[in-house]
Amino acid sequence: MVRVDFLYDPGRQTAAHHEINTTPGSLSYYLWEEEGLRFDQLVAELVRIALDRHESQRATVYTFAANLLTR
Repeated sequence: MVRVDFLYDPGRQTAAHHEINTTPGSLSYYLWEEEGLRFDQLVAELVRIALDRHESQRATVYTFAANLLTR
């Protein structure tokens, strides 16, 4: 299964190849079934990972020591 994406320019009435996707979107979920994950479980796990990563990045504090006002 592949998906080929094109961009269409209506002014010029031309189409240009954008990308070939050999495992398009949600059609690849079947690859996880051998690992024992159903589609709903896979989506829930991906959302959990994204939320954990977001929280981790949000909680990260960066400080930079700079003494700009001294000579």
